[in-house]
Amino acid sequence: MPKFFFSPLWDCDENCLFCAKGKAPAGVKRRYTLRECLGIIGRKRREGYDELSLDGGEPTLLPYLPRVISRAFGLGYREVMLLTNASPLADPGKAAALKAAAAAAGPGQSLGICVSLHSHKRAVSEALTATAGSFDRTLRGLKNLRAAGLNFGLYHLITAGNYAALPEFASFVLKEFPSVRMLTLSYIFPASHTMKHMAIYPRLSAVQPYFARAVARLEKGGVRVSLSSCGVIPLCLLAGNERLFTDTFLHDGRRARTMDSSKSEAFPYFSDAFNRRNKVKAGACRGCALDPVCGGIWKFYAEKYGTAELKPYGPKYFAALPARRGSVPVEPLAAGSYEDPLGADLVRLLALRFGGWAKARFRGIKAGSSAAVRLKAFAAGIGYSRLDFG
Repeated sequence: MPKFFFSPLWDCDENCLFCAKGKAPAGVKRRYTLRECLGIIGRKRREGYDELSLDGGEPTLLPYLPRVISRAFGLGYREVMLLTNASPLADPGKAAALKAAAAAAGPGQSLGICVSLHSHKRAVSEALTATAGSFDRTLRGLKNLRAAGLNFGLYHLITAGNYAALPEFASFVLKEFPSVRMLTLSYIFPASHTMKHMAIYPRLSAVQPYFARAVARLEKGGVRVSLSSCGVIPLCLLAGNERLFTDTFLHDGRRARTMDSSKSEAFPYFSDAFNRRNKVKAGACRGCALDPVCGGIWKFYAEKYGTAELKPYGPKYFAALPARRGSVPVEPLAAGSYEDPLGADLVRLLALRFGGWAKARFRGIKAGSSAAVRLKAFAAGIGYSRLDFG
């Protein structure tokens, strides 16, 4: 079902070097009133949105945030997700107020909380947040959430200054926060106001081995790892963890809307138009089996590091993947579910191939149709031995 990403304010108590949001543009109101917030989420619910994501700025600075959350449940939102740095939650009263708001959730509804924590080392964390004392406040906020009985996940942004410590950070999470079951990894989104800080964007091939070790350690400890939609990178730079791309695409690439006080727009990160404006591909990408589903690398990254790290996937790679017996049935995605439902079906085929399937049947698609031709060509390139239709 569609998801509504809502930023009710620009204000924040930290000054992160990599913040994709930045300060409120001139002439734009810095925060919505409670009445405006309730009106907006009510309108979006009537439009069919059933998931709500609240970010900022720092949403827990809003004194009426708990009322927004409880009202969202009353309106019938299935899930409310809160993205926070948890610094204001160092006040145990604020964590208790979130607990009370979560109590408004009925059967099938839930409050999810994702807390930004970019290092287990105070000096590294506060160099990134550019805010003295923020590390300890966030840790107190996390402890208050835990004391209130609220589950939370973590959001960790990878930079040149913290990537080599990714396995250590994974061990820290497993030891200090054993109840955490979700951790999102991200790379910097190159918003115009963050470009002056792009020296902290790492070379991705250097990150890869540390990334892989951290993911393996977390998953062994029962933590599900995801990749943020604004930080998606080419699949070849996720080698061994390509499912993070497919999972993110299929979850966050669904029909969604994002809104703050300056604009309202379709969630952009997986659209072809967005990729054409902001990303490029190497010449070698034209021969890659995954070219139809990969958006490429950020333009600024190609200018900074070049594109030699991009390596095409060929038949040998997919031939070496395991192949289950039997054929998996697939229902094609409905029109309107994604910007390009057929393109999303290609990603679904890829996810199934990484899951060990090499035969599939698409129901409801006529053999020989343009959709079937596109699906069959992609499937052949990623090691499917058979793709049936009808």
